[in-house]
This record gives sequence, C-alpha cells and structure tokens, in this order.
Amino acid sequence: MFNNYDNGDFGFSGMRRRFMFQFNDSPVGNYDGKGLTQNFGAGTNYNFDNKGTKFNASYFYNQTELNYLQNSERRTFIDEDNSFLKNDTLDNSNFRSSHSLGSRFEKEFNPNNRLIMKANFRFSTNDNTSKNNQSFTDFKSLPFNILSIDNETDVYPH
Repeated sequence: MFNNYDNGDFGFSGMRRRFMFQFNDSPVGNYDGKGLTQNFGAGTNYNFDNKGTKFNASYFYNQTELNYLQNSERRTFIDEDNSFLKNDTLDNSNFRSSHSLGSRFEKEFNPNNRLIMKANFRFSTNDNTSKNNQSFTDFKSLPFNILSIDNETDVYPH
C-alpha cells in the first residue's frame, strides 16, 4: 500500500496486483469500551515497472460502526407507602467511513533526469445519532416528568 514515507522503492518487479480484505467484530473498539463495534476494511494495490517507467496506485476503504444501548431503572423510597421510579434509556449509534486513494508515477529519461509525481486523496464521513429518554413515575406508576432528547449529526467534508 502507498504511504507518505514513500522512498521510491515500489516493492514489486513487473506488473502484479494485490487485494486485501479485513472483517472484524469486536465488543470494544476506539469508543472507550462502551458498545459493540463492527469494522470493515478493503483495499487494492496496482504496480507497474517497465524500462524506466514505474507506476503505483492504491485504494483503501474503511468503515466502523458503533451501537450502544443502555437502560437503567432506579426506585427511590420516600416512606413505606410512597416511592418514585426513574427510567433512563440511552441509544447511541455512530458510523464512520473513509476512502483513501494514492498514486505515484516515476519516469527516468536518463541517469541524470527523472520525473516523479505523487498524488493522495482522502474522503471521510461521520454520522452520529443519540437518543436519550428519561421518565419519572410516582408510586401509582403515573408519569409526572418525561424528557426526550434526539440528536443527529452528519459530518461530510465540503
């Protein structure tokens, strides 16, 4: 795969293709250990080397999805006959994806003259959804306070 520390060694002779796929289901990820993450990545690399002309192109796609659901219930007793119940529900989801494209072209005209061109491109998206519901009920299970928050954020480069 292409990287920013390219030293000019293409690593392959002749013309070859390489494909790489990665799947990962993990209970923890880069989200401080909360929720379930699912990761996917795939990429391809193309190299050409022929009599003073070298070309490399690579593409990589990566995505990470987090789903986190938390429910909690707390009952507070005021006296023998009275209490209230607090229910909290937190539902978060996060989806991130990125595309990376890199290329390098090298043409040697003679031992003293060489043309090298490099190009890199990266595109990323991020989609977050957070829902939080909180309710208080009295000892007769009648609601007396309900709070609902629904946030959604989409981040795309402009």
